[in-house]
Amino acid sequence: MESDDEIGIVGSKILLMQPYNRIWSAGGKISGITKRTSQYGQGVIDNGQFNQPRDVDFVSGCCMLIRREVFERIGTFNEDFFMYYEDVDFCVRAKAASYRILYWPDAVIWHNASASSNRSFRDYYRMRNHLWFVRRNDLIRGFGLCTIGLILFVERFGRILMRKYVMKDNESINARLSELVKGFNHGLREKIR
Repeated sequence: MESDDEIGIVGSKILLMQPYNRIWSAGGKISGITKRTSQYGQGVIDNGQFNQPRDVDFVSGCCMLIRREVFERIGTFNEDFFMYYEDVDFCVRAKAASYRILYWPDAVIWHNASASSNRSFRDYYRMRNHLWFVRRNDLIRGFGLCTIGLILFVERFGRILMRKYVMKDNESINARLSELVKGFNHGLREKIR
């Protein structure tokens, strides 16, 4: 970071606590019409295949080193997100200000992913905040945003149904669907800063 002023944020390789030696994140990318986020290597066994530093679209907020000048130029994390997408939003704003986002695999942490939230809680914030992220960064507008929201809704509801009927998950579909609908409505309608 000291050798290149263009590098604004550096993130580590993040391994899961359980199952051991599986990658949770090796940096992330934003892709497709829905501006979907995904983590490189998520869920795969770490055999060194992500051991090269590289530029990425974002790094996880659970471990990032941020140059002070980035805060001075773009501000801080948006607290309205509460959880999920605040790190992605911050990295997108940093990239828009011409900073590089770098994944650095020599730094490694272990993460107890999703230990602090239940699924319906996550469903709400992931849906709402994904839509907020798209709106806040002016990635898609108007009718396109509603279309994206519906695509995300159908995709996420499909995952809930799969967990229920294919994987025999006993968590209530009603509670998760209710939170998903709430997240969809709030994501499209609530005022964001």
